[in-house]
Amino acid sequence: MISLILTLLAAVSALQNKDIQEIAASGVKLQKPCMLLETMSEFEDHHHEHDWKCELHGPDAPGGMMTHKVIKNLPANISWLNENSIGKWIFHPDAEIEGGFLNFRGKEPQLVEGVKLEEGAHTLMHPVHLAFHTGATITGVKTVLAIRVTARDSVTTASAAQISDDVFGNGRDPFNLASGFSTCSYNKLRFVPYNGRTSTGVTIANGVTDVTISINVRGATMGSVEDDVLRAAASRLGNLAAQFNYVMLCLPAGVTGGIAYAYVGGYVSVYNDNWCRYPSAQMHEIGHNLRLAHSGEGSGQYADQTGMMGFSYSQDDGPVMCFNGPKLWQLGWYSDATLTTSNWRGKLVSLCNYAQRGSSLIVVKINPEYYVSFNRAAGCTSGTVEARNQVVVHRYQGTGYAQSYLLAKLSAGGTYMAGSTPIKVNSISLSGVAFADVTIGNPPTPAPTPAPTPGRNRCTRPRNWCSHGGSIFSYVDCDQDGVIDPVCTDISGNFWVRESSRNCVQRYGGGGTSGCRAACSRPTRWCSHSGSIYSLADCDGDGTADPVCTDTSGNFWTRESSRGCAQRYGRPAACRNCARPYRWCSHPGSIFILGDCDGDGRDDPICSDTYGRLWHLQSSRSCQQSYSTGGCPGGCNRPRGWCSHAGSIYVLGDVDRDGKLDPICTDTQGRFWTRLSGSNCQQQYGVLLENSSVYNLTRSSRMNSRMGNLLLDSGNTTIVDPLAGDIKILDDDYNPLASDIDDTAPLPDPLVDGSE
Repeated sequence: MISLILTLLAAVSALQNKDIQEIAASGVKLQKPCMLLETMSEFEDHHHEHDWKCELHGPDAPGGMMTHKVIKNLPANISWLNENSIGKWIFHPDAEIEGGFLNFRGKEPQLVEGVKLEEGAHTLMHPVHLAFHTGATITGVKTVLAIRVTARDSVTTASAAQISDDVFGNGRDPFNLASGFSTCSYNKLRFVPYNGRTSTGVTIANGVTDVTISINVRGATMGSVEDDVLRAAASRLGNLAAQFNYVMLCLPAGVTGGIAYAYVGGYVSVYNDNWCRYPSAQMHEIGHNLRLAHSGEGSGQYADQTGMMGFSYSQDDGPVMCFNGPKLWQLGWYSDATLTTSNWRGKLVSLCNYAQRGSSLIVVKINPEYYVSFNRAAGCTSGTVEARNQVVVHRYQGTGYAQSYLLAKLSAGGTYMAGSTPIKVNSISLSGVAFADVTIGNPPTPAPTPAPTPGRNRCTRPRNWCSHGGSIFSYVDCDQDGVIDPVCTDISGNFWVRESSRNCVQRYGGGGTSGCRAACSRPTRWCSHSGSIYSLADCDGDGTADPVCTDTSGNFWTRESSRGCAQRYGRPAACRNCARPYRWCSHPGSIFILGDCDGDGRDDPICSDTYGRLWHLQSSRSCQQSYSTGGCPGGCNRPRGWCSHAGSIYVLGDVDRDGKLDPICTDTQGRFWTRLSGSNCQQQYGVLLENSSVYNLTRSSRMNSRMGNLLLDSGNTTIVDPLAGDIKILDDDYNPLASDIDDTAPLPDPLVDGSE
């Protein structure tokens, strides 16, 4: 008797992990046609698995609810079996349902026309979604529901609030499914959380709901758990396909069978616990829903790491990147910035610079299957893992769901033969709106364009301009035309700029209401507390300079244009790169600057002092500190004592537009000095010419009187050198960490009451 009871208990325990009706149906003949589906599964070791599945309905499904079986034992080389068959109905009378499989026993199923779902039937390939994913440009606002799961023996690790933040950015999450697709599509495709009441009366807030299933899941495959979750969700919420554009299943911890998968052309994606939180997995799987196939390189079908259809990464806020050239072509978001040709010369820009592209292109297609694009490592693609700031060539065959392959990664001077068509990268510029000058085939040779003259069309800082109490001067490309502009802001929120695109006509905004184009303003009294320094930097990587406040205690604030100017604070924190450490760059004679010193497209913390020393926290090398008495890599040094006279301010900017930061000194007398990397670091001096709005640049008195095409001084102006003679010389091993900071001081807010 005891033995019999134990046997029965063991049987009951086994049934908890298996659907009773599935067991009863094991080996049962298929009675009705089923709908063909396809899933692509990712694994942590970077391999993938592809499965054809069939969606069963009616008498073939447990309790009349849909279920999904992996198809096995199909004959080889079925002519019609491809991605274009997804959503069609198939049948063979000898096919049998065996547990989680549909066994066709070597028999070729037949396509069945005219099958229709019953009214209100639950499915993963609703006709609305099937019609939507047939190659048309995918745009608009789409609702997403993420489902958190509780099983008998496990639960999804993240809370509903955490999942909502990681998918939609409802809290502080800076990079996620919603922000990624919005930025990568230039707001043409937006994923928003579902908010409202379902057909069953359940209220859902912030795009996440909970579902409970009555089985054990630890050790079970994701595919076997999926059906139980979908049935429980449909029972609680009603028809999923009729209410939500996309559904994400965040399965409990302990399931097996990969990290995530999705239904190609469908609306459901499935994630192994915390992989539901990682933006690369989210964008990759929803990409499959959008009929995007994998991006490969060499023999690896996932190995192209220039976009989201390659590997996925277990990172909460990165890597920040989009999709490669063929995928962008397929999605159609930038059709007005693409071209099909075999003979062309012009500029390629990043999709992140779509608004500033002018006549430049984003993708060029060489028929029938080659795609050329510029993989800029900045802005919305700042985290691209390989081929950073290079021209890339891909192969993609067809117009629908098909694998793409990365073929070439070209730097300036690089060449590649795309079939019989030569490709050459003439040059790459990373300053201003970065671009690659590319020749494809043998286009007609255009007339030569004169090289830009350094100093021309750059606006001056007038005498005594931006020298009042509480003001700070900087050079920023405020109008986004590739030329740095004089900018003045103060603690009262006033803002002045002299923009090169407007012939240096001054623009003013007061009371914290104005800033650079499409940028956020500096509020009144913002960043005026002791030890603080105000600057402008493209903190969120959207191509627009944001107000940034940092101080000697390592506090950091920014108002980001991509987030509606909402304030972000951290200690330590930074502009998507390296944070300024506590007490870093607070010693006498030092100045803290944000600039792209290592040329990777991200602004880094830089410390320069009057001794000519430069410290730099390198975002390209995991924030490792570099030190030199020179300048940024490839740039010019700041000489000892240079730019330390009364009324002077030292900044860094790309004056000669060669992609390298140049030392700049300006003062309240309207004078301007720079050391140009493109001119062997020979010092240039500028004064404000009468009745002119541009600088007259010349070498200093110790240099020759002629310099190429530069405007020259008439000889009547006294040349001044910004070298002060009263500089305290520091020890050679000095580190820019001050020791006189009060560790017990209260945490300040950048809004200081009572500031004048």
